[in-house]
Parts: sequence; structure tokens; C-alpha cells
Amino acid sequence: MKIKNFISEVSIWFKQMFHIKNFWVLLPSLIAVLLVYTIHHFNIYSWIITRDFNENIALWLVSMIFVIFLTKSLISRDSLIIYLTVLVLVFFIRELDDTVLTFFGSSYLFKSKKLVDCLLVGMGI
Repeated sequence: MKIKNFISEVSIWFKQMFHIKNFWVLLPSLIAVLLVYTIHHFNIYSWIITRDFNENIALWLVSMIFVIFLTKSLISRDSLIIYLTVLVLVFFIRELDDTVLTFFGSSYLFKSKKLVDCLLVGMGI
């Protein structure tokens, strides 16, 4: 009986994911991939694909995506969006790895690789 429930939940998830109302979730990654291939192929704006630029902008982009998903999940209460919100939070924690945070004049180095591994395993379970 539990296997049938699991299969039906996976089926519902795939139907939701590829439904036209939820397809916008996949657009940022598709745009990013197309942008990188276009820049590399035509050799224009090569500073966009440098590691320094991407490291600097990634934290802000992931935090904005988290806010968007959090707002969407609070409004819609859709299980897929809630799951993706938690996944974006894990990515945000991963982006904080090796970041120096300063609080009240003291600096702290944030390490998150082991935490992210534990969170991803928990999400998988």
C-alpha cells in the first residue's frame, strides 16, 4: 500500500512540475544556460562568465529567488513550491560557504558543506 502511495505522489509531482502554470520555475535555469552558451560561442561579454563575477552575484540572486519562492509558497500552499522553497534555502546556505560574516565587530568564517549534505539527505528522505 505504501508503494502505491509513493508512486501516486511522484506522479502528482511530475504532473504539477510540467503543468504550464508551474513551468515558470524552470525558466531561470533555462535562460542562464542559454546565456552562458551564447556568451561562450560568440565570445562577447566574457566578464559575465568569470568566477569572481559569479561568486559576487550568486548570493544576491539566490536570496532574491528564495524571497520569491517563499512568497509564492505562502500564497499558494502548493507542496511543490514549498519543496522548491526549502531547496532554494539549502542552495542559499551552500552559497554562504567560506563567507566571512561580521557581527558587532567580530568576523566569523561560515562553513556549510557538511550542513548542506545533511539537509539534502533529509530532503531526499
